[in-house]
Amino acid sequence: MSIRAKNKTRAAIMAQGKHSVIVRRSNNHFYAQLVSPSGIIIGGLSTKSQQLSTKLKKVGSGNCDAAKLLGSEIADLLKKHKVTDVAFNRSGLLYHGRVAAFVDGMREKGLKI
Repeated sequence: MSIRAKNKTRAAIMAQGKHSVIVRRSNNHFYAQLVSPSGIIIGGLSTKSQQLSTKLKKVGSGNCDAAKLLGSEIADLLKKHKVTDVAFNRSGLLYHGRVAAFVDGMREKGLKI
């Protein structure tokens, strides 16, 4: 996905006035950031973070189970900031595999995406 297309996606989400969740993935890890409607990064987590390292020892960090666990932790972080309705920015990634598992983890905690 080109930079121009990514900027257009970000602009469309900002025009909705919603908080957004941006994801990025590598072969071994999965990353997520929370962004306010004004474009300020509120927080983020990854499978590398200390908070998840003990839970991921059994599962591993680069698979669907880890992404689903990260999605549920991000949902808890959003609830802590009193946000229930978010827009999902998948950064040009296909909605399949780890990306879909991440969203399923967020939806199981009661978020509207």
